[in-house]
Amino acid sequence: MSVRPNHSVICIYSMIKPVTSIALMMLYEEGKLHLHEPVGKYIPEFAKTKVFNKVGYAGNELSDQQSPMTVHQLLTHTSGLTYGFFMDNPVEEMVRKSSFSDHTVSLEDTIKEIAQFPLIFQPGARWNYGVSTDG
Repeated sequence: MSVRPNHSVICIYSMIKPVTSIALMMLYEEGKLHLHEPVGKYIPEFAKTKVFNKVGYAGNELSDQQSPMTVHQLLTHTSGLTYGFFMDNPVEEMVRKSSFSDHTVSLEDTIKEIAQFPLIFQPGARWNYGVSTDG
């Protein structure tokens, strides 16, 4: 009896985070990226990502990043990115209503979409479990 290899794609959810983090650190060791450089240097879509401040009279009030989101902030979940399953601000709802979790969308298109959502806080301001190190 022969056994065929399984060619199924298996979603391992957040267990990809350590794999992604190790890959980033390998690139760091090889000098191909630096931890305190802006993410926008490597993924240009994130260079102009806005930050959510509050809901104002005319809708969501956004501002520019005070300092650019860094690779280090991605690794430590202090980037301001989120998942959309928390219910504590309007950005969460924007993420939930998007095609972000549609696994048929290409990685490139997913990155473009994530970069359009405002960050839920200024990069480095606090910790939030999110897509920072999703693979």
